[in-house]
Amino acid sequence: MSAPISGAFAPKPAPAGRFASISLGGLTHTLEYKNDLSEPDWMPLTSTNGTGENLLLTDPVPTDKARYYHIGVKQPPPRD
Repeated sequence: MSAPISGAFAPKPAPAGRFASISLGGLTHTLEYKNDLSEPDWMPLTSTNGTGENLLLTDPVPTDKARYYHIGVKQPPPRD
């Protein structure tokens, strides 16, 4: 199992909570958040498999409070 590759921290933009990135083919991309950077763990919001094309990830329930995001990238678990 490889370590996740993390994107940069980004404060929550306008209420839409949308993030665009170029995806890495064959890897799982997970949009994760923290409401406070002192929280120990990132909480997952949504995941998708990368294709090498542009990727749009959205916070399905954006809040009015401050929220910080990153996109974690890792290999999907092996199939049995």
